[in-house]
Formats: sequence, structure tokens, C-alpha cells
Amino acid sequence: MTRRLPRFPMHTALGLTLGLVIAMTPATPAHAQEVMTFTASADFSPMGGSSRPSISRRELDRYWEILSMDGIQRELADSMYEAFRSDFERESDKLQDEMSELRAEYEETEDFTVFIEDMPKLMSAFQKESDKLTKGFFDDVRSLLTEEQGEKWPVIERSRRRLKLLPFGNLAGESVDLFNMAEELKLSDASTEKIDPVLEQYDIEMDRALQDREQRMEEAREKHGGGGGMHMFTEIDIEEMQAESKEAHELSLRIRDINRRYFRLMSAELTADESARADERFQRLSYPQVYRESYSVRVFDAVKDFEDLSSGQQDRLSALRERYERDLETVNRQWAGAIEESESEGGGSMMQLGGGRSFMIGDNESEELKDARQARRKLDREVLDNLKAMLTEAQVDRLPRRREGRADAQSGQFQVMEIEVIEDGS
Repeated sequence: MTRRLPRFPMHTALGLTLGLVIAMTPATPAHAQEVMTFTASADFSPMGGSSRPSISRRELDRYWEILSMDGIQRELADSMYEAFRSDFERESDKLQDEMSELRAEYEETEDFTVFIEDMPKLMSAFQKESDKLTKGFFDDVRSLLTEEQGEKWPVIERSRRRLKLLPFGNLAGESVDLFNMAEELKLSDASTEKIDPVLEQYDIEMDRALQDREQRMEEAREKHGGGGGMHMFTEIDIEEMQAESKEAHELSLRIRDINRRYFRLMSAELTADESARADERFQRLSYPQVYRESYSVRVFDAVKDFEDLSSGQQDRLSALRERYERDLETVNRQWAGAIEESESEGGGSMMQLGGGRSFMIGDNESEELKDARQARRKLDREVLDNLKAMLTEAQVDRLPRRREGRADAQSGQFQVMEIEVIEDGS
């Protein structure tokens, strides 16, 4: 069954980003209203904000270490990088100007087809130029290397693919980079030496899985519009997308399981203290939506610095925070468990488009997952009410405000438009 989305004006302020995750509610009878939600999944916003080069300074320093570059080589490579950044920023500014003109055209005509027809072309041209600049930079760097250093280049290429492709996973633990995590843990020299062979094997196996996923996603991109054009959403074959989403889910499970298996192997080589810290860090990286700092924690941190708290207030606030942290650990564990169960069952349907883009069909949440999220929300609301009741009116007025312009604290999605889905009768 093919379902055709009509061309439509969009009356909501646009916050589109390069690398969209688009979610759709379950299929309903003909002419029923469905809601599409856009979620940012990349760090570049063509509607405002700035893009960054695909190569960071920190990344390059790591490469120079891997290649054992001497001082002169590093100086020359750094000079090449500055030239690359300058060229990239020129292309980025050009795209920003073009996207501003596109947005102005939409605001004048309220015709969303300017994005469907023109935005993919602009982004595709920018991506091609960005890829060309990046390849040119690395080709120049390779020209500086000795034969011995050149033999290490495959390690750089795998690291580049991991950095580019790994962050865009959809499952808990799928996007964790064990190299980065090991670096963040600041392990002892002895532990670092023990886990090096584990990470070397992880690097090779993960690279194969990432290339397999990207190859499948590239096939999907070509099949559904040739490189991610938004016009693909004007006609949708639900059954075909559901089949593709199943395959995408299996690819994601493979990458997630590689991360989990090698994390266990790595953790087994660490000291008891390091292993405990690694377990906590892996859990937080696997479930960022669960373990990100809550507004309640920010309020507690702010209140403890109030100089006009009485001793009685301090004691009550301290007891409240202890109770909150104890309860928070419980509800977070339940929430993470509900996510795990939902993902293992493959709830909902998602078609990966690669580069962090995916199209979701159906309600991707089980009742258990909804209940777990609501339990967390209920806990935070109750503790904030109790905290405010312990403060004076003047003290309440000094509490930090919630951050604006963020996605929903629990779902991570923005609802931006409602559209009507029309059955074509086929």
C-alpha cells in the first residue's frame, strides 16, 4: 500500500537541521490526521547556527600521535589544517546565505515545496564540496608520511569512519565509542596496556559492522531520493518501509552488541575501581536521555549556595536530596530497563537513511516505557514541589529557570506540524 503525502504549507516556525530524524504516529484510516515530529540529530543547522568542519583539533592530535609524527611534520600538517578550515568556512558561509534566501522565500510564499525541491540540492552540493576538501586535506597529510608511518594509515581511516558513523545509532549503547570512553576514564598505564589488544580487535570488528550498515543505508538513500532529498516523503510505501526498518534494526543490534561484548572484555582487564567507574560511564553513555542532568539536580546545586538558608532549611533540603537521589537511582534503572526491553523487541518501525537520518512509522513506545518515563517525570515534579515548599518566596524567585529552546526533556522531540495522509486506493 502506497500512502501519498500532499504538498502542504507549513505554518510552524522551522528548526530543520541537517540530519533529521522524522517520526510519524501509527497508520490510521484514510484522511485521518497524523503528526510528524522532527528531532535534530546532527550538529549543523542550515536555518541558523553554524556548521563545523568534519575534523576537529582534538581528533587531529590523536592522529598525529598514532602516526608518531615529528615536530616538522606536525607543523606542516597543522598549517594544512588551517587552510582546510578556511576553505570549509567559506563553503559553509555560502550555504548559510543560500539557506537564508530559501527561508525568506518560504516566509514570503508559505510554500513548503521550496524546501522539498531546493534544500536537498543545496545540501548535496555542500556535502560534495565538504567531502572534496576533506579528502584533499588527508591526501596532503599522507604526502608528509614516511613509509613506516604510511603503514599505520588504515588505523586512521577506521578511526575516521568510527567518528563519522558511530554517533548516529538509535539503540542504547549503539553509539558508544570505547576508544573515547577509555580515554575519558584516565586509566593507569598498566590497565591501558592490558586493554590495547582488546581495543585493536574492537576497532577491526566495529569497522566491518559500520561499513556494512553504511553500505545498506547508502542503498536506501539512492532508492528513496538519491542522497536524502526530502521529496521522498511525498510518497511512502508503508510495507516496504517496515521491511527496511526491520533490516535497519538488525544492523543496529549488531553494532550495539559489539559495543557491549568488547566493553565486557575491556572491563575484565581493569582494576576493581576502574571497572566500577567504567560500568557507570558506559551506562550513562548508553542511556543519555535517562542519565542527563535533570532540572531538579540543577535546582539542588543552586540552592545549596544560598547564603540566607537557615540551619533548619539546610537540614531539610539535605534530607530531601538524599531521598531524591535514592529514588532517582531506582526510577532511572527502571526507565533504562524499559528502553532495553522495548529495543530488544524492536517496537515500532524505523527506516535508516544513513548519516543519522531515519524515518519512523508507528508508535515506538511500549506501555512499560511510557510508564517508566512518567514515573521519572512524577518524581521530579514532586521533589521540586517539596523543595519550593521549604523556601521563602524570595528564595524561590532566585531558583534557576528551565533551559529554553530544548527538546522535551523526556522524549527529545519537537512537534512541528500536522499533515493529512491520503490513501491512493492501490
